[in-house]
Amino acid sequence: MQVLFMGMGQMGRRMVRRLNRNTTWIWNRTTSVSTEMANGEGWRVAENLEEAVAASSVVITMLRDDQAVESVGRTGFYQALSPNTLWIDMTTGAPDATRRYVEIARWRQAKFVAAPVVGSLKPAEEGTLMILAGGDEDALTVAAPILSQFGRFMAVGTPEQALTVKLSVNAVLAFYVNGVAEALQLTDQVGLDRSFVLELLGSSSVGAPLLKGKARRWEQHDYTPEFSIGLLHKDLRLARSWAKSLSVIAEGINRIEEVYEKGAEGPWADRDMVGIAEALSQPGRHSDGNH
Repeated sequence: MQVLFMGMGQMGRRMVRRLNRNTTWIWNRTTSVSTEMANGEGWRVAENLEEAVAASSVVITMLRDDQAVESVGRTGFYQALSPNTLWIDMTTGAPDATRRYVEIARWRQAKFVAAPVVGSLKPAEEGTLMILAGGDEDALTVAAPILSQFGRFMAVGTPEQALTVKLSVNAVLAFYVNGVAEALQLTDQVGLDRSFVLELLGSSSVGAPLLKGKARRWEQHDYTPEFSIGLLHKDLRLARSWAKSLSVIAEGINRIEEVYEKGAEGPWADRDMVGIAEALSQPGRHSDGNH
């Protein structure tokens, strides 16, 4: 089975390493990234995107957002899809964008599955991501063994529902991360050691696996990105827009999106999400007085 994996970002390049190099082509809009992977790891690069799409049984897109998917699609990807090809879009984009993808797949007599992931760089490397898959039953049956190589496969309904769940998970993530980050700002000011505070939080009713996983970063003020402030803000913006389109009153999502929007201004956009409170406390910041 020939697979084409499109999108060699920080997540994509880690995920594709779970696949067989001998039956997988890689492709990236920035060609230097895929060339580096070819030279350093022996991956085969799809030099002609349309030809590679047409020759593949499975095409996986793992791009920044639905706008990136559309941009690539219009360069020839859409019309190159062959009958019975399985297109798996693992991009976190707007849920309603999947309606267009479903129609494109029908037009090309192909199958479509939306499969956004929950997890960051380490789970991507280890193959322990949560895969939220949405699509027709026959398409999910074909997709399951492929997606299971990346982590735990979960069928959650339609493509639109899969993206809605993903955005909902990241909204909860944003609230939690910001809550811990701001709590640490408070305890810092009264001279409490962060390791003590984090241990206390972890052993309380608000303890969560995320807290344990990110504790060292908070303790050491290490904001090397795993999931950046900018990317989380992108997902919150999508969640806010989707809630509005569904006439859902989501004041909390509206407010937390504004927090991450401020945090994503300037160089902090590329820092890890756990630095959100410190991003907002930088000199020269002007906020509503909460930071």
